[in-house]
Amino acid sequence: MLLQKTLILLIGVLIFSCRSSSEIQYLQKQDWVYGTTFTVVIEIEKKENQQFNEEELLKKIYAILKEINHAFSLYESQSKINRLNRNQEAHFTKKEMELFVLAKEICKLTGGYFFPYSRLTINQLKTKKLLVKGKHNDFCDMFSVEQESNFYKIKKRFPFVEFDFNAIAKGYAVDEIKAYLLSKNLTTFLVEWGGEVCVGRAPKKSPKGWRVGIESPKSDLLKKEIDEFLFLQNTCLASSGNYAKKHIWNPFGEISQESEAMTISVFGPSCTIADAYATALVVNPNLSLYTDQYKLKITR
Repeated sequence: MLLQKTLILLIGVLIFSCRSSSEIQYLQKQDWVYGTTFTVVIEIEKKENQQFNEEELLKKIYAILKEINHAFSLYESQSKINRLNRNQEAHFTKKEMELFVLAKEICKLTGGYFFPYSRLTINQLKTKKLLVKGKHNDFCDMFSVEQESNFYKIKKRFPFVEFDFNAIAKGYAVDEIKAYLLSKNLTTFLVEWGGEVCVGRAPKKSPKGWRVGIESPKSDLLKKEIDEFLFLQNTCLASSGNYAKKHIWNPFGEISQESEAMTISVFGPSCTIADAYATALVVNPNLSLYTDQYKLKITR
């Protein structure tokens, strides 16, 4: 989905000094990873610190990013998804296969406004008269899954089908890092990749939560503006916006050259789902995707 993704500026995030106190310390890392921003901040209590290995922890986090990039990046020529798009052999893990299935489900749930396929696929589906609004089962269900031994294959419905997970993969990566930290009993953290964020419990130095700034729709490439600072805990946040080029496109060809600049922010337990919802809502803000678990904020 070719949408302008807003960056959740982390200028306002509480990034702490690396000095250790008698009770807690903070591990923090800011980097530029696979073409976008990456930030992790973890609060370590003294009782946890006895088995804490900073180098090992960061090595695992970067390995998660590398694995997901190799699976779903459209910029790595030999990534699994690019090989699949070229109709070459591609083997996916169980977790990677589950992301394909989830993308299909969200496509159906949003009536196709979240569309995990390429623009070329859209053109081909229009030619075959399969891209019809209201018949999302036809154009969302473009593949099946086959298991072979300990890996999975994605069997495309048509050879021309190409996948594009740019609007869901970063949220998925943040969720995977969050799951890893929780498995290590690290519950007070912030993880951000490409503007998608998950946070755990509020840090002791900020009982209200992690302070995150939402970029204003009035921003441009030369002048970044913060619309609002939020204090978050135990949630994920993903945002999309249409303000950089003042227009968006969607699978049904409904393009508005004069559309009002806005940022859509979605909060919820899964950054993967929030990422996909934010994309779909920028394309069609009238979608009814709000539940007790997922909340919406529109900034104009």
